[in-house]
Amino acid sequence: MRQSKTVRDHFRRALGDQPNPSRIFDIELCLYLLETVAPGQASTGVPALLDGYLAVWDAVPGVPADAVIRLANARTVLWPGQRAYGWEKELRDYLALPDEVRGYALDDAGRPVRLPCRIAPERWDWYEQALTEPLPFAATRSRVAEPGRYRMRMTARPIGVDVPDDFPPAPDPSLHDLAVRERRPIEVTWADLVETAEGMDHADREAGRRSSHWAERLREVTLQVRQADDTFRDRDVLRIDRMLHLVGMVSVGKSTLVMILAVWAAQHERRVTIVVGDNSAALRVAHELSGYDGVKAAPVMGLNRTRHAERLHRLQPPPPGRLLPVRPYGFDLVSTACALDGRVQPLHRRPDRGDRRSGGRPRRSG
Repeated sequence: MRQSKTVRDHFRRALGDQPNPSRIFDIELCLYLLETVAPGQASTGVPALLDGYLAVWDAVPGVPADAVIRLANARTVLWPGQRAYGWEKELRDYLALPDEVRGYALDDAGRPVRLPCRIAPERWDWYEQALTEPLPFAATRSRVAEPGRYRMRMTARPIGVDVPDDFPPAPDPSLHDLAVRERRPIEVTWADLVETAEGMDHADREAGRRSSHWAERLREVTLQVRQADDTFRDRDVLRIDRMLHLVGMVSVGKSTLVMILAVWAAQHERRVTIVVGDNSAALRVAHELSGYDGVKAAPVMGLNRTRHAERLHRLQPPPPGRLLPVRPYGFDLVSTACALDGRVQPLHRRPDRGDRRSGGRPRRSG
């Protein structure tokens, strides 16, 4: 993940004992983004700018060449807190601050106007840095247990683990690919998607899975694309460039299209992230997509595997006499098995008061 702590710390120290400097930083960075990417636009357009709607660009005569980079950085830093229903109140509270603290005022049309800053006059350089330079990665370090005796407090009763000298060494962790990939628009014909759906049906039959009728369901979908005059016309080519909204009634095939499009993209060396409603859905979708040729899918979830496994058991109750359901999914991805399970021993003595919960990581015993 990226982090913006460095620039925020500069601003926080410069403002000293002023109330909520981090929030002032967020609001002024929003206004600075609007000023540099969509000059002349009112401050009410900030939420739409961060949400990715192209309507804002329709009113901008000349979009800057680095607008994509500025927007990407701004969304990373500001996304959690900037929503349309809260932005107007945040802006009113900001305008109530003393002029010597604020860097902006609003003119009669609601456009941001810079103020001479007595406090933190370097703020404009910091905002420019935050929006144009690559945000640093938030690094974490993995700790590997060496041979020896350890104690852990995973439950109410502490347990101990002996790591022998001849225990196989842990493999070096694989590093994330931090290379910046070019994001190009995607164009796919409807015929290609139907062909992909037919391949998915064939894969289901070959694996003995229950048919999902992908091709049949996709043929019932009609693709209509918005035109320049705001009308919709039938098209046989789907183009995705940045943000695209799929609009349709319930059960008209939106989710079907997403699944087929994800398989098509993976088979054409594209990387796709699908955001679903909960962890159980993430496990189910990853399981389904992994069954098709050329697709490698994995869920991105929290660390509580025990809770995920318990939820899967509730959602997939096994038939009488069985431990798992007939066609289980997700249990292999939330396994709590550990290579040290066979060496776990209960500790009968009371742990030292200085012990802390290790979250499952071995803690060296003195």
